[in-house]
Amino acid sequence: MLANVKNTMLRRLSDMLAPHYCRSCGSIGAILCEYCKYDIESDGFSACVLCGGVEGWRYGVCSSHRVAYSRAWCLGEKRAALEAVIHAYKFNRSKEAYRVMAELLDQTLPVLPADCIVTPVATVSAHIRQRGYDHTALLAQEFAKRRGLTYRAVLSRRTSARQQGASRKLRIEQAKQAFNSQACVPKTYLLVDDVLTTGATAQYAARKLREAGATDVWLVVLARQPLEK
Repeated sequence: MLANVKNTMLRRLSDMLAPHYCRSCGSIGAILCEYCKYDIESDGFSACVLCGGVEGWRYGVCSSHRVAYSRAWCLGEKRAALEAVIHAYKFNRSKEAYRVMAELLDQTLPVLPADCIVTPVATVSAHIRQRGYDHTALLAQEFAKRRGLTYRAVLSRRTSARQQGASRKLRIEQAKQAFNSQACVPKTYLLVDDVLTTGATAQYAARKLREAGATDVWLVVLARQPLEK
């Protein structure tokens, strides 16, 4: 309790001495200002997270796809304000951005089962060292805290292959070998990731959770960014 109070006071002092600026429009006061936050919220996303199709889809996945997760959500396409804050979080060490993104997820997702377990897609160790924090773990922890859900990191990385810049075929091959999982209790797991491109990472992470004992797997990502042909 005292540690939490101390961290809150230090964060507030830091905000006073070096106030944040909006990573989208540049206004002073927050990593993402209320106007830019509203732009993300108002755009919304109501389609299949994999193909963007609006026909035959239900719970974020259309019937033409066979995936290891049964429901999926995302905040929107990776562009404008959403792209700016994700880029700052992942590549410019704007660590505090995880709070506003967890808030956006909290406002976007429906009520989840009380026994749902929130778990992040495991991050490559080299990326954690480079950033100084595990960006997916922070996001998943904060979302779980806001919802009063159990957080448990059960996935780990078997490989350190880099997905960014890889072809679709290579991404799929790398994702197949990417994960190990601890044993899962037979409950629904909410798998949290930042960006969905080909869907390979989400697919094989979710499959690994099911193999480890998860009853069901749902997926949430901050944004989708289809791989350019």
